[in-house]
Amino acid sequence: MKKNHFITLLTLLTFSSLFSQNPDLSSLTIPDSLKTGANAVIRYDYVNIEIHSASKMTIQKEFAVTILNKHGDSEGYLEMYYDNHRKIKDVEIRVYNALGSEI
Repeated sequence: MKKNHFITLLTLLTFSSLFSQNPDLSSLTIPDSLKTGANAVIRYDYVNIEIHSASKMTIQKEFAVTILNKHGDSEGYLEMYYDNHRKIKDVEIRVYNALGSEI
């Protein structure tokens, strides 16, 4: 019985570390196989949609892109669309250096 509890605890700890909200953004952790021939690498992409009612929902999007050279600059843009039915209430953009520190 204790073995089953240990395995369950180990599994939960593993999943909580896999799905943490703070991904390692250092460019040094990108495998060379992903960088070969690439201009940019998508590191993290998260979308959360909450439906509050038939006429109201909240969309939260988080993403991180590592731009490897000037040809990848176009991947660093954020586009958000709005109209009479959609409103943008908050936007936050952070820029990190190659070591993953916010600048």
